[in-house]
Amino acid sequence: MADIFHEVEEELRKDKYQDMLRTFGPWVAGAAAFLIIGVAGYEGWKAWTTKQEESASLTYTAALADIEASRPDEAASEFEDIASNGPDGYAVLALMQRGALALSEGEPELASAFFEQAAERSSDPIVSDLATLKSVWAVFEEYSVDDLSNRLGPLIEPGRPYEYLAREALGIAALEAGDYARARRHLEAISYSLDASEGVRARANAALSVVARLAPPEDDVVAEDGDVPADDPQFNLTGQDPEEDAGDEAFGDSDLPELNISTDDADDGALEDQN
Repeated sequence: MADIFHEVEEELRKDKYQDMLRTFGPWVAGAAAFLIIGVAGYEGWKAWTTKQEESASLTYTAALADIEASRPDEAASEFEDIASNGPDGYAVLALMQRGALALSEGEPELASAFFEQAAERSSDPIVSDLATLKSVWAVFEEYSVDDLSNRLGPLIEPGRPYEYLAREALGIAALEAGDYARARRHLEAISYSLDASEGVRARANAALSVVARLAPPEDDVVAEDGDVPADDPQFNLTGQDPEEDAGDEAFGDSDLPELNISTDDADDGALEDQN
C-alpha cells in the first residue's frame, strides 16, 4: 500500500515539473540564447576593435615616418585615412598631426579646421581644450576680441586644464584691440594666480607693464549721458585744480613700446615685448 502512495506522489511531482518546464522553459532557453549571443557579439566586437586599433597604429607610425622622410603628401593622406576610418583615440591624434602639418605648410585656415575637428571628437578635456587653443592660435589675427571671448570663454572656467593660456590669448587680443580694461582683467588674473606657470605669469606681467604705459589713468572719469563732466572742479576728488595738470606732458608716440605679439608658437603663445 505504501508503494502505491509513493508512486502517486512521484507521478504528481513529475506532472508539476513538466508544468513548470512548459511555463518557464521558453524564457530560460531565451535567456540562455541571449547570453550566448551577447558574449559572442562582445567578443566579436572586441576582436574587430583590436584589429582596427592595430591597423590605425600601423598607419599612424607610417605617417610619422613619412614626415621624417619629408613626404608630407603621403603623411597627410594617411592621417586623413585614420581620421575617417580609425577609432576615436587614433583619429584625434591623426587630426592633431594633420593640423600641425597644415600649419607647417603655411595653411593656417586648414590647420584651424583640423584642430577644431579634433576638439569636437575628443571626449578628454585635456585634449579637446588644447585642440581648441591650437585652432584659435592658427588664425589668431582673424578673430575679434568678442569672437575670441565666445571661443575661449569655456576654457577659462576654474579647473580647466588650459585656463591661463586661454586667458593669456584673450588678454593679448584685448591689448592689441585697445581694450585695456579687459586686457588688464585677464592678465591680472594670471599674474595673481599661484596655479599659473612661471612662464605664463612672466609674460602676463610683461604685458601688464605695456598696459600700464598705454592705458589712460584709472582715476580718469569718463562722462556718460547725464553724468557730471570729468573736468568739473566741484567733482575733482583729488583736490587739485585741473588746470595745474594742463601742462603735464603725455607720452608721445615715440615713447610708446612697440608690441610684437607672436602666435607662431602654438604651444605656449609667447609674448614678445620689444622696447
